[in-house]
Amino acid sequence: MTKLNLIESWLAVVLIPNMTTAQALRDLSEEMGVTYTPSDFGKWRRGARPIPQPVQDYMLQCSIGHALSSEGVNVLKLQDDALARIAARLTSPERTK
Repeated sequence: MTKLNLIESWLAVVLIPNMTTAQALRDLSEEMGVTYTPSDFGKWRRGARPIPQPVQDYMLQCSIGHALSSEGVNVLKLQDDALARIAARLTSPERTK
């Protein structure tokens, strides 16, 4: 059994049939504007290297609805923007420039 964590929750959401983890990683890199390698991803997945905070925030935003549903929360009964508000409360503050 795969241990549940942010990486596995994110993969459960983004992987569509016949999609590879490598494709999901390419999509993540495109979304983040940074190229992440399979080696980077493997290190995050094994816990050998911390996941960059912007990536953690993005993964959380993508997977929070799935995680809540998996625990029995009927997310369809939540207000329209409730998941976005919950995710905003759980992600890092925006960096000042």
